[in-house]
Amino acid sequence: MSKHTPYRLLFLLLLLPLFSFSQKPFTFVFMTDIHIMPERNAEKGFRQAIKTINKEKPDFVITGGDLIYDALRVNYPRADSLYNIYTSAISGLNMPVYNTIGNHEYFAIYPEAGADTANPLAGNHLFEQRVGPTCQSFIYNGWKFFLLNSVQISGSRNYYGTIDSAQIAWIRKELAATDTNTPIILVTHIPFRTVFNQVADSAAAAPDSIGIILNANEVLALFDRYNLKLVLQGHQHYY
Repeated sequence: MSKHTPYRLLFLLLLLPLFSFSQKPFTFVFMTDIHIMPERNAEKGFRQAIKTINKEKPDFVITGGDLIYDALRVNYPRADSLYNIYTSAISGLNMPVYNTIGNHEYFAIYPEAGADTANPLAGNHLFEQRVGPTCQSFIYNGWKFFLLNSVQISGSRNYYGTIDSAQIAWIRKELAATDTNTPIILVTHIPFRTVFNQVADSAAAAPDSIGIILNANEVLALFDRYNLKLVLQGHQHYY
């Protein structure tokens, strides 16, 4: 088990108030690395967090990936049951939810899963069927949000951090229709920028391919002429 994947319910919940002088203030919750499972009272703890969010009454919720633990290394019945737990629990929120995909949502990737990689739901397709799109944008009170899929799968059946060429083309198209003054927020599971390895390991340690978006500079450069205000990211369980 990697240092990025402790076996416990662990998520970051932030209530973020946003406003500018020309727009109505609003709040939203960013909740990442939920890792829901039937063990260790994880579902009970998550439902308690949902009750807390409902009391705060944010305008909406964004999740940052790793919603379940986990589809990478299990068979279909287990993966399906985890998605059932998550979708049932998250339906308890009283406001809209925008979901980001993480590495643990990918199905039938690791060989030990014993799952058929020819299954039409393998990879990110089970997430698409049960949760929704793997990348999307939306506008709220004049702010534009981009939720990206930062997880790609190699031929050796490992995941790594990259924003693929199809998403880059989609981002370019979205930005072409976006005013350069529009405030923008990016949401990603695997981070664009991180000092996790320097803090956790040594001052000279570099992130590996599963710990950072390898083409981060290329992607962030797309926003150079735009009003990028905030990047929300998860994956490393470090606040």
